[in-house]
Amino acid sequence: MFRELREASSEVLTHVIGGSVVMALGAGVIALSSVSRAEHQRWQDSAAREGKRYRVDPDYTSAGVAGREASGTHHTRTWLDWVIVIAATSVLIAFAAMARTPQIAVRWEWMAGLAVVMLGLLASCGVALWRTTRFS
Repeated sequence: MFRELREASSEVLTHVIGGSVVMALGAGVIALSSVSRAEHQRWQDSAAREGKRYRVDPDYTSAGVAGREASGTHHTRTWLDWVIVIAATSVLIAFAAMARTPQIAVRWEWMAGLAVVMLGLLASCGVALWRTTRFS
């Protein structure tokens, strides 16, 4: 996609392409993976056991396992939280102000091909997610 690889050796190109394919396959495997009911039950049992061990509210533990917020919990931010957020945001703004746009020559045909592949992956992952969760 960029001209950096135009003069690269075939070995470097093989590594770049191979690494990209392996990462894409790994992302696909992760996106399409699921656990069995028995595995999920063991996970819940383990969470309950550890919750009892450390005296954590069982509702809080089961809500965390289910991926939801426990009823009756309300999180408030302290002044220290806001100081950290403001400091981190200030650092990001300062770096953004110093940043300059890099001069990169783009190969539009490769970018279009990559966009088509990414849209295909997006569609297939969306279909898999719909089949699994019905977006609920």
